[in-house]
Amino acid sequence: MAEAPYHDWLASLAEMEAVDPLHLACVLTRSAGMDGPRTDPLMESRDLTRDLRMLRSLPLEQHGFDEPELTRWRLRLVGYAQLVEMDGPLFVMANLLRLKCGLSYSLSPFVDLRKRMEKAEREGRQLPFGIPSVPLSSKLQKMDSLAAKAGVTPASEIFGRFYFRELRNAIQHADYALDGKRFCMRSGCIPEKAGGNVMVPYVPLERIDEILTEAETFYDRFFSVEEHIRGSLAQSRGQVLPYDPGLKGLLEFLVDDAGLLCGWKVHWPNGSDSYFRRDESGCKAVNWHFSDSGPSLMVGLIHEEHERSRFSPLVHKDAEPKYTPCEGSDEPIHWPKSASDGDLPVS
Repeated sequence: MAEAPYHDWLASLAEMEAVDPLHLACVLTRSAGMDGPRTDPLMESRDLTRDLRMLRSLPLEQHGFDEPELTRWRLRLVGYAQLVEMDGPLFVMANLLRLKCGLSYSLSPFVDLRKRMEKAEREGRQLPFGIPSVPLSSKLQKMDSLAAKAGVTPASEIFGRFYFRELRNAIQHADYALDGKRFCMRSGCIPEKAGGNVMVPYVPLERIDEILTEAETFYDRFFSVEEHIRGSLAQSRGQVLPYDPGLKGLLEFLVDDAGLLCGWKVHWPNGSDSYFRRDESGCKAVNWHFSDSGPSLMVGLIHEEHERSRFSPLVHKDAEPKYTPCEGSDEPIHWPKSASDGDLPVS
């Protein structure tokens, strides 16, 4: 089983030193704009995958299914197609690779690929299989380029253990049949054995089982590692990190009821906040927007030089810095004296 290599590769993506903590929080919460409840495709995919597994575990023969084993195969095939089509994990992995390369968090890490596809459409050039969206193979090439700069194993080497475009297409386009022993593709071929060069259109179900198991294991590991990292960051609940030494912003990691990172908030010394939260009620994004350099935070009024205090340009010379408290607390928070650049006493 490939569980350990998958876990090690995914964990290596999050091994970073001197990374911007706000950008890391943006990656893990997939920070974007406002949205309503139950509008997260990644959570929908997780729920579907769980539902399909639960259905496979039922005694189908007791529920009117004449060929329960074939039904279980069909459910697994639908689950495989869903797994390899999920954008959410690719979004997180590509952004983690960007951070490892010293780049910023990107709201659309594959936007350049999509623009190229749109240009090809406008010019009337034929797209692969007539699919207007960016294919996974192109996304993996983009991730491989980032992985080379970051010094980690290429993504295509990892995904190559379980992703086969022809298999995916056969399932998505309903271009296959099961004869009880084989997966019969009507167009296309895949390797008969792992690492083999013999390509076959009729694939033994034992081989299909290997591929599907690899895919299921990889995505199980992805969600496990992602949850572990979010849980680790959530341990700083109720605490703040000095974030902006010039403006004196304080970064707080927001935590959901499950004890996992679900957002971030930057407290400013003028009593305003910039934040993003993703939970069951939807997504809330306040006082920030996305730019080419990542999240651009709105801080309020910048006082003129003769009006600003020595503590921060956000604080008037006659005022004291005042931050909003951490979530769920009434206790005031302060810029730590050890991190203060000015000689004005920290409130």
